Amino acid sequence: MSELKDLLQLPYAAWHGLRLDLSFIGYLLIVPVLLSFFQPSKHVWVSKFLKIYHIILFILVGIIAATDPFFFHYWGQKCNLSFTQFLGNDNAGFYSVRWSHYLAATAFLATLFLLFYKKWMPLPTFQMDNAKWTTILLFPIIFLMIRSSFDKAPIGITSAYYSANPMYNSAAINASWSFIAIESESKKNKPIKFMSDEEAQEVLAKMEYRNTGLDTLLKHDEIENVLLIVLESFAAFNSGFLSGNEKTYTPNLDNLMQRSVCFTNCYSSSFRSDKGLMALVTGTPSLARQTLTNFADIIAQKDNIFKVFQGFEKRFYYGGNLEFANMKSLFMQCDKIVSEDDFDSKNKTAWGIHDEIVFERFFDDFDKTEKKQFLMMFSLSSHEPFDVPNYKKYSDLYENSIAYTDSCLGVFISKLEKSREWKNTLLIVTADHGRTKDSRTNNYDKVNFKIPLLISGGVIKNHAVIEDIVSQTEVFGFVQKIGDNEKVDNKSNLFQSSNRAFYSYFDGICEVTPDCHQCYDLISKKYSSSGCSPLFMQAYYQNKLQQFFKR
Repeated sequence: MSELKDLLQLPYAAWHGLRLDLSFIGYLLIVPVLLSFFQPSKHVWVSKFLKIYHIILFILVGIIAATDPFFFHYWGQKCNLSFTQFLGNDNAGFYSVRWSHYLAATAFLATLFLLFYKKWMPLPTFQMDNAKWTTILLFPIIFLMIRSSFDKAPIGITSAYYSANPMYNSAAINASWSFIAIESESKKNKPIKFMSDEEAQEVLAKMEYRNTGLDTLLKHDEIENVLLIVLESFAAFNSGFLSGNEKTYTPNLDNLMQRSVCFTNCYSSSFRSDKGLMALVTGTPSLARQTLTNFADIIAQKDNIFKVFQGFEKRFYYGGNLEFANMKSLFMQCDKIVSEDDFDSKNKTAWGIHDEIVFERFFDDFDKTEKKQFLMMFSLSSHEPFDVPNYKKYSDLYENSIAYTDSCLGVFISKLEKSREWKNTLLIVTADHGRTKDSRTNNYDKVNFKIPLLISGGVIKNHAVIEDIVSQTEVFGFVQKIGDNEKVDNKSNLFQSSNRAFYSYFDGICEVTPDCHQCYDLISKKYSSSGCSPLFMQAYYQNKLQQFFKR
């Protein structure tokens, strides 16, 4: 029934997206109509130019139309140039897409280009008499098509919005128009301004904090090693301990949470790995479309989780290529970065090295090092295309990959607990981000951003469940306090809670509290619901990003 309901939305989507379609057609007509002054029948170069113009445009528009549905499927957004981050690096990003989707897109393009060659390519060769007068008459029409309004404000993407379901709105938006709008948005990597900086500071000063009780559960003086494990795409709904579901794909993680200090209401900062790692390593949230890892020079000047532990051996482990999305900029403060080039290529998948191999190296290096250590590991087998070795427990590829990585985690924990350093080790396990639960879930739904977070190790006095709402960004403040408790004044940490979390999706920002869940769409400038104080959310993002971009 849900599939039928989706199909019945197509006429509505087409109708509400018509203005954007006409606007895009208007943009395409500008060049041909201008050149009609030269009358193609009398100027051969104009006719040739127009043919090349139409061919290039058709190819570009065809590619956008073919790839747009898969952009939404994988990332919950319209087609844009973020795919360029996948180029190079052994094309790891391209390998993350299922072959069936490549075949579907290729078949669509082949059919489209064949029709163009056979039927449509000859059409632009028509002759125009009295072209100058035709142009004069057409220009006002084209201008109105582009603006789609007599008002001062021209048409925008939100003119196609008609439903609370983002999938329906996405279907209504002209993919090519959206592509141009996204890529021409010059301020997408700038601080955002909701209020004056002084007002933002005053709002944040009113945020109340309370003790979570974590401080009394730690043997602070005995901490000599800190291990941070970040699990790729581990959403909380996969965990039986966190979701309450009888069917669980993470029995080892669930078992560890029962024996640890477990935060049952932790939320990721955003929806992508580079954004999640940015939040963990620097405590800085990314705002919607922003990719802050592009600012390597700024990151180098900021506080970093690896700068905290003076005199510690600091290493980062990842089985993939860190050039992807410039993530390497986050780990330059390490003594050593271990990535895919440090492993035997026979253990390599499309995306990188199998988790079991990386976990084994992670433990072996930890176990043989005599110095104090701060080590961080980021898994990857639960990333598309979910290619795992000799492991077939579930038919769903994502669920199977989650179960595989969980089994690797279980082996690692078993060895770690038996090691000589366990009694002096603090272990933190969390995720980089969650995952959309199904295609009909709103992109901004909080279930997509809820992730596991636990603190374990021999330095934990007792296991406990902490139900306060916390954010992934607060792991950074927590580690700061552990490493240099006297000098760091960072209220945003796991020791004390504001009982609220903030996160961003592609087009907006959200806030979660025990009493409300509210999102603000940065395009339409509207709230999805009411109940939360909008000032906290706005002040938080303005303050955090103002601090990041401040030189």
